[in-house]
Order: sequence, then C-alpha cells, then structure tokens
Amino acid sequence: MIKEENKFSVLLSVYIKEKPEFLKSALNSIYLEQTLKPDEIVLVKDGPLTKELDDVIDKFKQNLKGILKIIVLKKNMGLGYALNEGIKECSYELIARMDTDDIATPYRFEKQVSFFKSNPDVDVLGGMIEEFEEVPGDLGQFRMLPFEHDKILSFAKFRNPINHPTVTYKKSKILEVGGYTSDILFWEDYLLWVKLLNNGCVFHNLDSVLLSFRVQNGNQMIKKRRGIKYAVNEVKFATFSRKIRFFNNYDFIKYISLKPPGRLLPSAIISIVYNTIFRKKSSIKKK
Repeated sequence: MIKEENKFSVLLSVYIKEKPEFLKSALNSIYLEQTLKPDEIVLVKDGPLTKELDDVIDKFKQNLKGILKIIVLKKNMGLGYALNEGIKECSYELIARMDTDDIATPYRFEKQVSFFKSNPDVDVLGGMIEEFEEVPGDLGQFRMLPFEHDKILSFAKFRNPINHPTVTYKKSKILEVGGYTSDILFWEDYLLWVKLLNNGCVFHNLDSVLLSFRVQNGNQMIKKRRGIKYAVNEVKFATFSRKIRFFNNYDFIKYISLKPPGRLLPSAIISIVYNTIFRKKSSIKKK
C-alpha cells in the first residue's frame, strides 16, 4: 500500500441495473470536473454488465490509462463484498467512496484531502449531500448530519451518521475491522461505521455539500426502505451492534422498538416522515 502524502484512490462498484448515462456522469464528476484529480480510480464490476455499461467503461479506460483500474467479479456478489474486493486493490491510504449514479461536486476531493492533511487524527471524513431527481438542485433537499466526532458517535446510536457516497477513509483502519459486513443487506455502510467507532476511529463530517445524490421517481429509494425483509435486517443490525457492545441494552431496546416497526408502515407515510424530519429544506455551503 503506497502512502504518498495527498495521493488517494476513488472506489466505485457498478452492477447490471445501473444506467450507462448515470455511470458516465459519475465518472466525469470524479475526474474531469474535479479541482483535485484522483491518482487512481478503482471500479469493481459486480457481475456481468450490459454492453452499454461495458462500452462506457471501455471508453473511460482508454481516456484514463494508468488511472482507471477495473476489478471483475464473475457474478453479482452485492455491494459489501464488491467494495471489500476493491479496497484490497486500492494503492493509497486515503480512499474516497463514490456511487455510480451520483455526481460529486467539483471541489469534493480538494476539500477532503486538505482536511486530512490538517487533521491527521481523523480516520473517516464525510460531508453533506443534496438530493435531486432530474438535475442537481431541483429538489433543494439536503441530508445534514452532525460534524464533530462526539456528536457523530451519539447520533450513530440511532441513525446512520455518514453519507456513504461522500466518505473518504483510511484504508488501514478499514482493514483493521475486517472491512464491510456483507451478510446483512442494506446496512453494509452503517455496520462499518459502528465497527470503526467501536474500534476508536475518529470521525468528522464537513459542513458543506460534497455530492448530488440521485433520488428517482418521487423518492423511489425511500419507498424501497420498507417491508419485512428490510425490518428483519434492521433487527440483525441492532443485534450485531449490541453483540460488539456498541449498543448497550437501552440503545438496543430503543432501536428495535422504534426503527423496524416503522419499516412496516405504508410507503407514503415513510416518505412524509423521511422528507419532513430527516431531510432539510435549507441552504448550506456548496463551495
């Protein structure tokens, strides 16, 4: 693992259901449009892709020779597994995560790398996201999270404290806790934060938007976050958190009493709660 100061990798995973135009926009945003360009982009192909997706990847591979590294999985293994495989192939200590349907702000990496340089004690660094449906800015809707470590730690007892697609973290710290836990679906990132916090890692969130996060078809993503399967995996997450003693008994009872039952509510009610309580219609830093 190379540790040159200020050098960093970007890690993505793509699977067959992604749209080629979204992947193209995401890759453009993390290289061509960045004020500080990554030294390496690691893209995991999580199983066979469509010809259209492969065409996009092949074009970028030609244009980003020596920068874009492709990791091929023979079958779809899921996000957690794919990211763990990608982390192994990242050459640098700093790894910036990115999803293949989002758009990074042009200053994202410059801000995060600069912060790590000034704050070497920080291990995990996230930021705010602005959600959009068709074009960035069309919803004016933000997911805001606490900034300082102590508040992030407290927040994590009940809600996910890091916007996963915005995170940059230290590879060595991820490997110390065994990477992502891939057998509890939908909670791969939240479980990783719990393990890292429990291991003494220092967290921080920047108070500015680092990413435009795509929510399609009237917040379709929110509507998917319901149902028996989702609730069962949420209980598994809470049980794991108690097993490693991140949750005490009170945290565990509070969590499973409130969160899993909410997943069984009608999707319309979940959307209302999500957008009125967990999202802010406000202006925060974008530069």
